[in-house]
Amino acid sequence: MEKFIFASYLAHHTFRDAQADYLGCPEVEGFEVYPEVPRGYRLTTENPRVQRATRGKMLRFNFGATVHRVVRLDIADGVFEPDSSDMRLQWTSRIPILIEELHKAPSILRLSYLADVERKSLVKKRMAALKKEIGRHWRQSQGRYRLTIETEVFWRRGASFADR
Repeated sequence: MEKFIFASYLAHHTFRDAQADYLGCPEVEGFEVYPEVPRGYRLTTENPRVQRATRGKMLRFNFGATVHRVVRLDIADGVFEPDSSDMRLQWTSRIPILIEELHKAPSILRLSYLADVERKSLVKKRMAALKKEIGRHWRQSQGRYRLTIETEVFWRRGASFADR
């Protein structure tokens, strides 16, 4: 029988396992330990490999984690032309200001779309088009770091109304 435990962060940069009480159980053959970092932290190195630990064995996980600066851009239907993934001109001209902000410090860009009655496929196209446009501007500006762009969609009514 195999149980899974997760390492969790404690003060002073130490980690502990969340289910240490299982370590004394004779029916447990081994554990798989996955590092978990606190909210807001990101791994800066390759994900540590899964390591197996049997009872009485100590493991050492070496990995880097840091707090990243997150720049959030909230968008909605009004940013785009009706029933299209093309941005309106007044919003396209604002992308250089966003790029300028991203140059100030290494950041993660989080695109957040508040959807209402749009089709799910249209929302996906819009997010992909915006991500591509920002990426193009970033490459042209010769950014000092690799820009990570995360996307998330929030449905005002819980799900796509048009796809129901």
